[in-house]
Amino acid sequence: MRRIRAVLVDSDGVLTVSWKPLPGAVEALRRLRAAAFPLALVTNTTSRSRASIASALAETGFPVTADDILTAPVIAAAYLQDHYPGARCLLLNSGDIGEDLAGLTLARQGDAGPVDIVLVGGAGPEFSYQAFNQVFGHLQSGARLVAMHRGLY
Repeated sequence: MRRIRAVLVDSDGVLTVSWKPLPGAVEALRRLRAAAFPLALVTNTTSRSRASIASALAETGFPVTADDILTAPVIAAAYLQDHYPGARCLLLNSGDIGEDLAGLTLARQGDAGPVDIVLVGGAGPEFSYQAFNQVFGHLQSGARLVAMHRGLY
């Protein structure tokens, strides 16, 4: 059997449900830490920053920091920086994730200037007719559409 080189753990539904720890989850993560396994918690949430997620988990006893968390916005930001460096991005998403999109040039909602990328996350009140009309206009003008996950809503 190969030696375990790292452990990836999905947070929502595996460690927690509605940000409450599942039985044994805190202890399991502590044991992984004690065994010195490189560890990352992964989530496809687009509505909370890594710092917010880490804080919520730490408050319930999980030994984690923001550096332990991989989110869809962090991965999307890395992808865009690698594939579209310097691109101007319009974000359509619910939640405050700006800190996880560091390094990207973000256009403000309603800004009439051109954008190169439309970055879409989780639906919420930001998903209005006006917002979709603006997004569609950018896409018609050649902007690329990048979705942060394959969620249906």
